[in-house]
Amino acid sequence: MIPGEINRDSSAFELFIQRQLLDEYWPTCRVEQLINNQKQQFLKVDFTVKQPYFTTSYQIELRYLSQEIHRVWIRNRKIKPSLAIHMYSDRALCLYYPADISPFRRLWIATDLIPLAAKWVGHYEEWLFNGHKWPGIEAPGHDFLMQRLQYREQHQFQQLVQNHSLS
Repeated sequence: MIPGEINRDSSAFELFIQRQLLDEYWPTCRVEQLINNQKQQFLKVDFTVKQPYFTTSYQIELRYLSQEIHRVWIRNRKIKPSLAIHMYSDRALCLYYPADISPFRRLWIATDLIPLAAKWVGHYEEWLFNGHKWPGIEAPGHDFLMQRLQYREQHQFQQLVQNHSLS
C-alpha cells in the first residue's frame, strides 16, 4: 500500500490555487497570504456566517498552512470550549474526523473548510436550543469520551457540594 504522505505539504502554487478558488466562490472573504515564525507561507481567511434565525452573526478566522495544518476559530464570541460542541481547548473548531478524509484527497478552503465551518455554526445554534444535543455526526469513540467527561463533571460537582456543606 502507498503511504498517505501525498497531501502533507503545501506549495506556493497550491496556496495560489486556494486563493483563486476563494475569490471565485467567496468573493466577500478577506484573504491574506502571511508568513509565520518558521518562514512558512500560510493563508488567513476571515469571513462571516449569518442567517436570519441565528442568535448572532459569527466572524470566523481560518488559517491554512497545509492539508494537515489548518485551524478555524470563532472570533466574535466567547464560546466555552467543550467536547460536546466539537471545540478544542484553544477554541479551534473540530470540523471533521481526519480518518474520514483520504490522504489522497485535497481539502479546499472554498469548497470544504468554509462550508464545514458554516455547518458547525448551524449545529452550534441548534445545540443552543435543543437541550444541548449535538445534531452532527459523531466520530468513532466520541460517545465514550462524552460519557467520561460527564462522569468527571458530575464527580467534580458532587465534590463541590460536599465541600460546601462541610464548611
